[in-house]
Amino acid sequence: MSPARNDGPSPPGARRLVGPVRPLHAATLLVAWEQGQREGPVERALTLLGQALPETPREVLAALTIGERDGLLLALRMGMFGPTAPCVVGCPRCDETLELELSLADFSLPPPVETESVIRFEGLGLGVRAPTSQDLLEVRRAGDATALAAALLARCARVTEGAEPGALVPAHAAEAVAAEMARLDPQAELRLELSCAACSIDFSTVFDVVAYLWQEVETAAQRLLLEVDLLARSYGWSEHDILALTPTRRRAYLRLTGMA
Repeated sequence: MSPARNDGPSPPGARRLVGPVRPLHAATLLVAWEQGQREGPVERALTLLGQALPETPREVLAALTIGERDGLLLALRMGMFGPTAPCVVGCPRCDETLELELSLADFSLPPPVETESVIRFEGLGLGVRAPTSQDLLEVRRAGDATALAAALLARCARVTEGAEPGALVPAHAAEAVAAEMARLDPQAELRLELSCAACSIDFSTVFDVVAYLWQEVETAAQRLLLEVDLLARSYGWSEHDILALTPTRRRAYLRLTGMA
């Protein structure tokens, strides 16, 4: 039995409408960076993908599951900055700094076979679907973490059997629903399992691909703005002309000015 639809968008099929990710070039990177200055993390993720997938409507990107979205962001990151990601993590027990280099391909999973299902809970059938960016945008003003989780539960899960169809899921079913959401969308949370050499504690932490990629985009944007400023001052070229140069040519001209 198919789960009852709820207020949120339904992601099945959205993945098929998304083409291959294109790395951002200088001009599109600056466009994404400028727009992202006014946005939160969820909107930034969609803005980056919007520049990498210009033929895909934003609402289609917003209807992807979080794991599908983050899989595309991983592909974008690898295409722009390479397959490995240096990270620094603090030990939660002794504050020792752990330096590691992640192979991002290890986090790339195939698209989920299904993004909706029905589970049984205390005699009820519960229709569950994996959350999307649109869901996160809709619930972001819910309040604290508890209220946010309740709002997300209301959007992504409804009763299908054993009570009035479409009724809200009981609050005490939240853990079971969350487990099913994680099963439906395993790439939604990229978790690192680590061990501290200093105090021998084993711990885990989440790799936030949106935050990580955005930090790299900000760094790259600031470097680009500096290059534009220096070359414009030296040669009188416009921003458009400078950004149209390949990175190799921009660096070569900067060396000629003695500023590289």
